[in-house]
Amino acid sequence: MTSFELRQYAEARRACLAALAEARRPLTDAQRAHVEALRERAEAFLGRVEVRVEVPGARLELAGAPVDPQDGAVWLDLGAHELTVHAPGHASRARRFTIAGGERLVWEVALVPDATPVDDPTARAPARAPPRAADHGPALALLVAGGGVLALSAVGLGLWLERDGELGRCRARPCSNEDRLREQRDVAAGLTAAGAVLAAALASAGLALWLVADAGPSAQLACGPGGPLLECALAW
Repeated sequence: MTSFELRQYAEARRACLAALAEARRPLTDAQRAHVEALRERAEAFLGRVEVRVEVPGARLELAGAPVDPQDGAVWLDLGAHELTVHAPGHASRARRFTIAGGERLVWEVALVPDATPVDDPTARAPARAPPRAADHGPALALLVAGGGVLALSAVGLGLWLERDGELGRCRARPCSNEDRLREQRDVAAGLTAAGAVLAAALASAGLALWLVADAGPSAQLACGPGGPLLECALAW
């Protein structure tokens, strides 16, 4: 046979078995004897691996391709081969065999059930990482800075009111330093107003950062010029 001459001994054996089982055009006695002898010669160059699996529904693969065992065994050509056994709900098992010809082997396969049941979707869910503590450091720094600016603004307000009171007394009795008092009052008023606006902006940014820290990494804060000084937007 061509397969035998090409050293495809497993294919030659299959062809011999098919010829011996042919009922429509049965072989003569002489042909049958010749085919039987050829089958025996082919088997001498093959390795026979009997696979024993007790798990129902198990299937066998040879080099990733499905294979149907003949009489519970797989006949392997010369060389290295890998057999893999699969079964529903069980972890697969694989084993390599190196065939030199004439081996008669038995592989007892003990399949282990999967650790994760197929019908339990919750068991397949990955474990969630523990929540991280919110970092309120930057937000607290802005709130403290806003409080400090507000305190300075209160000092400016006091100076503003004091100088304005002195200017009121100067209307009843002229003062030699009226121009200087007016200048100090105006500076104090400007500083008070600017401080109040800056304190509000810092407090707003600090509050927004606090909310971002509590919301987690999906939240984003964008700030830019707007309003009196600063405008921030929080997005998820």
